Amino acid sequence: MLYKSRDKERESAQLGGQSKLVTGVATLETTGRPVLLTATFEIHANPTGGHTVTPLIDGVGVEGGGSRFVGEASGQIDMVSLTHLYSLDKGSHTFAVQATCQSQVIVASSTLIVYELPKH
Repeated sequence: MLYKSRDKERESAQLGGQSKLVTGVATLETTGRPVLLTATFEIHANPTGGHTVTPLIDGVGVEGGGSRFVGEASGQIDMVSLTHLYSLDKGSHTFAVQATCQSQVIVASSTLIVYELPKH
């Protein structure tokens, strides 16, 4: 089974001193075989804004993300791509990617692909 999601520009909600945005939510019914999650997105952040991207499965952060600082100039753009293989139990699972930053985060575009590997 395959699920693909494309989002246009979305802006984060302010949560205290940190912004958080969840993008590309997908639900997939799995049979217990490994699931490949691939996400790409364009992040716009304020100057000196570091951001972290975290894959979410069933609303819980899992390994496969990363962090970095964008830079000191205005209008910094970062293209982020992540791919990770997960072992999951049989059943319905929800997938997404969360981006957080010390200030405002804008995800200009994103693609999330979730694919259960075939039986060999």
